[in-house]
Amino acid sequence: ETVCIVENKPFGASPATKGVAWEVFVKRAVLGPGDPGDIYGGHSLQSQKAVEDLMREVERWSLEVQRHCPEDWNQFSAVLVQCLTGGSPKDAAPQFEV
Repeated sequence: ETVCIVENKPFGASPATKGVAWEVFVKRAVLGPGDPGDIYGGHSLQSQKAVEDLMREVERWSLEVQRHCPEDWNQFSAVLVQCLTGGSPKDAAPQFEV
C-alpha cells in the first residue's frame, strides 16, 4: 500500500497535504541538502527519507538527460529560465558547424 508521507495514511491526500508536500519538495530543491530543520521542520524521518530518495532519483535522471540529450537539456533549461523570469522566448541561435 502506498502511504502519504505527510499524513501517514493511504494516498488520496487532501489538497492542503499536497500543498505541504509541494512546499517541502521546493524547499529541498532550492536549499539543497542543508540543515534538515530548515527543510523538514517537524516532519518524520520517513518523510525526510522519501524526499531525499526522490531528489537523488531526479538528479540521476537529470544527469542522464544532460549526458545523452544535451540539446534537449539546453532547450528545457531555456524554457525553465524563461518561465522563472517571465521572459519571452529568444530566437534560436544558429547551430555551429565546421
